[in-house]
Amino acid sequence: MKIINCAKLMEYSKHYVLFESSTPYVAEITDMMPRKKWLLVGGLMLWALLPTKLFAAAHPLWFSPFISSQFALWSAKEFAQSGDWFDCAEEDAADDAKNNAPLFCSDKIVIHRTPMYALVSFASNHSPTLSPTLTLSSDFSLVHFNQLQLGLRSDGFQLVNIELGGESLDIEKALSKAPATLVDKQVQQFLQRYRASEPRLLLWQTADRQHLVEWTSDKNGIQLVYSLTNLPFNPH
Repeated sequence: MKIINCAKLMEYSKHYVLFESSTPYVAEITDMMPRKKWLLVGGLMLWALLPTKLFAAAHPLWFSPFISSQFALWSAKEFAQSGDWFDCAEEDAADDAKNNAPLFCSDKIVIHRTPMYALVSFASNHSPTLSPTLTLSSDFSLVHFNQLQLGLRSDGFQLVNIELGGESLDIEKALSKAPATLVDKQVQQFLQRYRASEPRLLLWQTADRQHLVEWTSDKNGIQLVYSLTNLPFNPH
């Protein structure tokens, strides 16, 4: 997977959040607070005026390390001992069970006000220090679609790449050729050609390049895969 240098995106991120903001989508959102409806109608530039921290929410202890390097990742043992998780690894009778990679599942949880199911996987039982991968899954709805993107922004993630409708947009590359305001307009025009339920792949990344989220969604559901890169931050 290509790792993006997010330093160039930091200024741009002040102007951009990935909301469906065209009238047909706003009209369908019936259970959101009036203020959020207004945000959607107002479009992307309005978001730049609102401090992200206003929307920051408390997270479970196990979740925080997937969005910030200030917290220590849980080990497989800690997940196993937690009452919120259960071992869901499928053991092949033909193999030694000790060779199976640890895999933990949760009952329904709430992340960014969205009901989701979570799965944490470790690549190998022989590499207990290897960073785990977190997968969050939810049903599709316009409310979930917007709440989760708002949540990613509040957690410090920046959108760095879009694949949608057979097209792709590398935002960092676009920023190297045009001002942020023009790129913002280009992104809005690109997104507004498609309904929120259109299949898409979005790559989000923190400014320190340590945390990635791969977003996939369509009319059937939304899936977020959190992973760590362990790459040094290069501001240039």
